Amino acid sequence: MLSAIDYQNVTKQYGRILALDNFSLSIPQGSISFILGLNGAGKTTLLKSTLGHTPINSGEIKFGKTNPSISAVIETPTFYENLTAKALMTHMSILRRCKPEFSSTLLSYVGLSVEDKRPVRKYSLGMRQRLKLALALLVEPDIIILDEPLNGLDPDGINQMKNILIKINREKGTTIILSSHLIKETEGIATDYAIIHHGKLMSRFNKEDLDSKLNCLHISTDNYSTLLEGIGNVYDSRLRLFVKKSDNIIKCYAQDAKKVNLKNIRQEMIEGLEVEADKITIERGSLDEYFLALTGGGIYDN
Repeated sequence: MLSAIDYQNVTKQYGRILALDNFSLSIPQGSISFILGLNGAGKTTLLKSTLGHTPINSGEIKFGKTNPSISAVIETPTFYENLTAKALMTHMSILRRCKPEFSSTLLSYVGLSVEDKRPVRKYSLGMRQRLKLALALLVEPDIIILDEPLNGLDPDGINQMKNILIKINREKGTTIILSSHLIKETEGIATDYAIIHHGKLMSRFNKEDLDSKLNCLHISTDNYSTLLEGIGNVYDSRLRLFVKKSDNIIKCYAQDAKKVNLKNIRQEMIEGLEVEADKITIERGSLDEYFLALTGGGIYDN
């Protein structure tokens, strides 16, 4: 598959803070790619580096197309709050040398009324997010970059935004890159995923890989502390753990599903760690748990 963007060994440092650490990733052309990470993981730095807003210290960022048209919403944009959405779109289309009549079409495209006479300052968060998208579409971009576009939206607003993004991707063939920490909300929209932690790429996969990525060893145990220590000593480089103490459950996700055979490890644990066979099964876990296991936050008391 052709790449829209290739990050090759990208490093960015702020003083002593390593925001991007030898980061390499390919974003497929025509994809809806989510960059997933905790706050401070390096997501925003990566997106700003893509736009040239933040210079990198080393590495390369290459585009699949020469001089692609890119629209981005990284920070909260400042609107002309007293204008209507139609007046704002018309004004911005003139500034960007686009066809003014195109602005009304775009408002309808993202589900906003052209006839709405309210000033933008009275719009809900969901409506403002859709207005951002309409503004981003003015230049008919090859790539749209959005930083946390689902953050703060209610369930209805999230569904509306997801449906609009899917429509843009399918009808216009636009590559869409989004950062998010709302892991559950990415399923059903993302075609590709990348998990970033402390500036490093922890995992990348597409929606077809989800089943293999989310398969895990599900262990029920009354002695999780001893078992955790044993698993850590033997399988530290191969497994990442999600632990729910209150339920006495340990879930073991493969660091690299292509290289780790969970059936073999299950048998090894039965024989070497004396796990009872009926208390260790292979099940499908969740994207939330997999993310937390990879980013080191997978131990919970309840």
